[in-house]
Parts: sequence; C-alpha cells; structure tokens
Amino acid sequence: MYNIIERKIALGRIEEYLTSRGYSVKYDSNTYYLDQDTNTIHALKQYKYTNKSLCAILHEAGHTQCPDSELLTIYRRSKVDQALVIEQEYRAWDKGLSIARELHISTPAFVKIYKFEWVKHWCSYINMGASPLFETLA
Repeated sequence: MYNIIERKIALGRIEEYLTSRGYSVKYDSNTYYLDQDTNTIHALKQYKYTNKSLCAILHEAGHTQCPDSELLTIYRRSKVDQALVIEQEYRAWDKGLSIARELHISTPAFVKIYKFEWVKHWCSYINMGASPLFETLA
C-alpha cells in the first residue's frame, strides 16, 4: 500500500499522463466522471491522495483510451444499454490497470486494491438496470 508521498507521486504521474493526451483533472465534484466535451476528469477533492481516488482516476483515464463499443450500431433498448455500460466499464477498469502498469505505479498491494475496487464497482453496474444512475451512464 502507498504512503502519502508515494500516492502524491503516483497521482502526479497519472495527471502527467492525462495532460500529455489532452485531458485534465479537476478536484471539484462529488463523484468521479469524465466530461468528454471538455476532456476533464472531475474528482472528489477531499479524497485526492487516497488509494481509492487513484483507482477512480485511473478508471476514468481508462475511459479516455477506450473506443466506443462496436455494439452501439445495433437496435438500442434497456437490456442492450445495460450490456453496453457493463462492457464499457469493464474495458475502462482494464485499461486503467494497464495505465498503472505503464506508469510503474502498480505495486502488488496497489493492484490488489485496484482489483477490489474494479470488482466492487463492476458488479454494481451489472445490478443497476433499474437505477436512475444507469440512465446517466447509458
């Protein structure tokens, strides 16, 4: 697990990675999300230097590198939308872990934390078909 200095270094590498690709991170939100219109990842200020925040920002960074689903061209309905969200979220978590490895911040302890967050959140996407949040993601 990272100490505060290591988390600051890791966060700096993630932000530098994003900046080099035309994205920025703003710590001004009550949730983590990528605004595609402004190429900005919005994050929680109060958790800036936590492992959980590193995982969430890496996940959002993953979204910046994932192309749209090939399945977007098919007839859309509730179950298809849910499947597309599940696919895109899985791919973003997977890419986020690849980014951590590329940036050399993927210690065994951090990978364990990242995978825990990945599974926790990905399972929530599977169960969210009836949730109002699902409409936002879809």
